[in-house]
Amino acid sequence: MLLQLAGDPIPNIRFNVAKGLEIIATSFGDTPEGVQLVQQKVAPVLEALKNDQDADVRFFALRALQKAHALEA
Repeated sequence: MLLQLAGDPIPNIRFNVAKGLEIIATSFGDTPEGVQLVQQKVAPVLEALKNDQDADVRFFALRALQKAHALEA
């Protein structure tokens, strides 16, 4: 459901999606399966949101992506 809301026309919904995906990424990123989930499902959505027309959406998406990429290191 959260992934589907990434395309919502309301910016507040989209930046809350980015914030939610950040929580998911950091929560599931401590196992190999979780890292794979983040790479395959979460990161692509955040990559799209980091180019959003709304500055707040871009900010939260970029922050979430940085945390998700830190898990891979």
